[in-house]
Amino acid sequence: MYSTYKIDSILDKLDTAETSNKKVLMTELCKACIEAENNKELYIEQAAYLICGACAKHINLIKPEFEDVINIACDLELPPEHRERPLDDWDKLKELIKGVR
Repeated sequence: MYSTYKIDSILDKLDTAETSNKKVLMTELCKACIEAENNKELYIEQAAYLICGACAKHINLIKPEFEDVINIACDLELPPEHRERPLDDWDKLKELIKGVR
């Protein structure tokens, strides 16, 4: 449950952070969601939901670096019958997060 506590903490910080810190916090959030999924604390859909929601809330401040992350996460949060992407794209999202600076 450490990872989910970490996620909640980052989400709280995102709401009050200075604009200059939002991209750093968003990267931390994505990494924490990935960690939680790796540790079986969240399903991919749950982790994608958290990433998509946070990205949508702060989209004007984090674009363009997170545009592909947003597209993948917001699709993977959907039920399988509504997805345009395979669940394997979670691995692509993880690679994208590694490249965000």
